[in-house]
Amino acid sequence: MSTALHKLAARLRVLHVIPTMAVEGGGPPRICAGLAGATSELGHGVTIATLAQEGLTPAEVNAAVEIHAFTPDIPPYGGRYGKSRELDAWLRGNVRNFDIVHLHSIWQFPTFAAARACWSGRVPYVVLLNGMLDRYSVEQRSRWTKRGYWLLREGRIQGRAAGLQMGNLAEIRRAMPWIRRMPKFIAGNGIDQERMASIPPRGLFRAEHAEFRGKKLALFLSRLHPKKGLDRLIPAWKDVAQVVPESVLVVAGCGDWGYEAALKALVKEHGLEEKVKFLGQVAGEEKWKLLADADVFVLPSHQEGFSMAITEALATGCTPVVTEECNFDELEGGGERCGVIVRGGDMKRFAGDTAELLSPHGTMEREQMAEAGKRLVAQRFTWQRIAADVEQVYRHILAGKSLAANAAEVWRGGESPAPEPMTGGAGRKVRPSRVRTSMGG
Repeated sequence: MSTALHKLAARLRVLHVIPTMAVEGGGPPRICAGLAGATSELGHGVTIATLAQEGLTPAEVNAAVEIHAFTPDIPPYGGRYGKSRELDAWLRGNVRNFDIVHLHSIWQFPTFAAARACWSGRVPYVVLLNGMLDRYSVEQRSRWTKRGYWLLREGRIQGRAAGLQMGNLAEIRRAMPWIRRMPKFIAGNGIDQERMASIPPRGLFRAEHAEFRGKKLALFLSRLHPKKGLDRLIPAWKDVAQVVPESVLVVAGCGDWGYEAALKALVKEHGLEEKVKFLGQVAGEEKWKLLADADVFVLPSHQEGFSMAITEALATGCTPVVTEECNFDELEGGGERCGVIVRGGDMKRFAGDTAELLSPHGTMEREQMAEAGKRLVAQRFTWQRIAADVEQVYRHILAGKSLAANAAEVWRGGESPAPEPMTGGAGRKVRPSRVRTSMGG
């Protein structure tokens, strides 16, 4: 059997590289943990390389996954921008021990160091963008810094990747044109099947928190960050409170101290102290109890990748009301409607739709969408199903085949399209990563 054919049938050795595995880092650590764990369940050897962060809560990871956490020379700020010579040296010395590398997030040193190690080691890699090349993310936040960084470094990292992992077609549609001709594949985020089978019964959170008994709960469960749009929802919450007096907006999450203080000041300014409650970071089993008890999940973001928070809400039967910028077309696509998408950033409409679902005459519709949401996740968005798809992508790449720039599922079988010229930055040609055909190590 040739080396290439042997690799197609072999147990794969997969390395995930991510700046932080702390739950305070938001969705990316949970995504990495879920995908890595489910891939290990398929019988593959999976390792995560990340930066150590004292005082933060590590995401739960399958015990079969090996984790290397390296001391940062420059401590990460909010889980970001950390630099580590120790991590860099380990990547350079060990990357050849892996068949393929999966990079999580961009603009950061760990993923650059991993890409650089892959180039010298001739190891293929894929990049999960997590929505960070969305037009809003680039144009509204450090616009010129990101454009310059793209030209100097980031464009080369993406341009030489064997593939960019996109959450769905909506993320591709909203991405910067820089990646238009780069190879892509679609793989969303998921929930572990075992977790779905053990969602807590409704009522436990309210039983432990007397102040929420008899209330209609709308839950915001996310990082407290300007891109999440909570500052534009709070003033509109008066409209919900007028229609559904027993409603409460529950805010679960943490973020920059200054921004959190500004949100609380906004609540006070609008006289909503009894209608908007901040719980701080909620994780582990408490998070699932809260999701199971919430009536509606709200996310008024300006930008998202493929939201883990929305996926988790659907899995528990908590009906989402979200902005179109959340890139979750699946809520209204397909055969069943399982959530509400508000377009044009219309917070008055957002509040109205939320109030409708929380009101007595919206109960039936909310319950129908809740059941449809649970079916959607069970059928399409479990980590086990997603990991099986990603394994096929890995093997497609390791067979020396190209992915399609339009994210067509050529990796499911059939002929792969001829490789297309790829560009990075301002039209500079960059060569694709070369695929190793030896087992390495």
